[in-house]
Amino acid sequence: MADYEQNKNSRSEYRQRQQKTNPMNRLLNYLIALVIVLIGITSYIIFFTGDDKAVEKEPAEQQADHDVNTNDVDEQNDDTNEETQNDTNAVDEPESSEDAQQTENANEENTATDVITQSADPLVDEVVVNPNWQPTKTAQTGPHTSVFQEGHIDYEEKLATIFAILPIEQSNSIIWQIKNNGGADTAIAVVSSNDKTEKYRVSIEWVANEGWKPVKLEKLNTIEGSW
Repeated sequence: MADYEQNKNSRSEYRQRQQKTNPMNRLLNYLIALVIVLIGITSYIIFFTGDDKAVEKEPAEQQADHDVNTNDVDEQNDDTNEETQNDTNAVDEPESSEDAQQTENANEENTATDVITQSADPLVDEVVVNPNWQPTKTAQTGPHTSVFQEGHIDYEEKLATIFAILPIEQSNSIIWQIKNNGGADTAIAVVSSNDKTEKYRVSIEWVANEGWKPVKLEKLNTIEGSW
């Protein structure tokens, strides 16, 4: 009987301890569950909300980079267009009206003062003289000596004087003869175009301290016997 009472008291004490322990356990469980929920919420905010901000930020940064690159390209295009416009202006800039007018007046003056006459020489179709012909400025100094050697300064100045009144270019010509014309300060040349359709005889004379000056231009009808 005593054992029964003892066991009964033991069970009573156990139930009392259980009653005291169960609320504590439930509280701990609640706290653990709350911690887990908070951890889950924090993880969601960190991983998902943070990624969204990164995604939102990335297009904005890309847009900013695109705008910067676009501005650079636009500036380069503007610089290129400006340089091209400047080059075009430099190439297309016409001769000033004053210079063009002076050149036109000079050509008209020379043409207007050409004096054309016929010749008794059967080789000559017509003779042209012009009082406005000027000496070719010489680079020679000291006493003058007429020279007919190719490459010599006097010979080259003769050629410059001759082609100054010819309607053909020296690069498109045949120089048949350049020789003395009866005096130390005179010379005469027979020249034709490469195809020999244009034929001329030019007389020049030396002007002291100035240079060789054209005197007469004869338009020939043949080369043979013209010198």
